[in-house]
Amino acid sequence: MTNADPAKGIAAVVEELTTLDERRAELVAERDMLMVAARDNGTPWAELGRLSGLSVGAVKKALDRAKSNE
Repeated sequence: MTNADPAKGIAAVVEELTTLDERRAELVAERDMLMVAARDNGTPWAELGRLSGLSVGAVKKALDRAKSNE
């Protein structure tokens, strides 16, 4: 990349980061909806936390966020 335009490289990195951030948001929303379904089926808070790697408080926030997006 001796003659490459640095601005093009930066733009490509910014575009990739934007794409990754959008995908992360999609995955978080998907995870939240799966937790809502599991909770609605009677899965205990602690089990949701263990399965998701989140604290119980974070699970509750995720469930609230998912329900507000419905």
